[in-house]
Amino acid sequence: MVLLTERVDAAWLLVAGWTVAVVVASAVDPSGAADTAGAVPVLGGGPPLGLHVTVWLHLGAYAVLAWLVATATDADDVWTLGLAVAVASVVGLTVEAMQATIPARTASVGDAVVNAVGAGLGAAWRRATDSFRRRRPRKR
Repeated sequence: MVLLTERVDAAWLLVAGWTVAVVVASAVDPSGAADTAGAVPVLGGGPPLGLHVTVWLHLGAYAVLAWLVATATDADDVWTLGLAVAVASVVGLTVEAMQATIPARTASVGDAVVNAVGAGLGAAWRRATDSFRRRRPRKR
């Protein structure tokens, strides 16, 4: 695990920036936002795989966060990947707790679970891409 390199420093800036973006987006009054229920056209008229668009947003946001944390820590083992999942999941729990204090928002245990699932997917994505990159010979 490499913690003090220029690449890692830039990676931590990305983690911080993405975290701020997720927190701010989670604090915005959804009544002023576009109707996300019909924002994505789907064949058959239903949501993708039967999941509401907000579920996909949660999965994506926390998958990216966990992937960024795993990249910033240069995760190369299950424990460090688990740390990335834990960090992203704690951010998700904190966001849900914050939403409980915002009149226009609602805290949800279901959202916290989806956030953690997204974090797990992000760590798995990092592991898969890292394994692929290590097996593939580099051209010089």
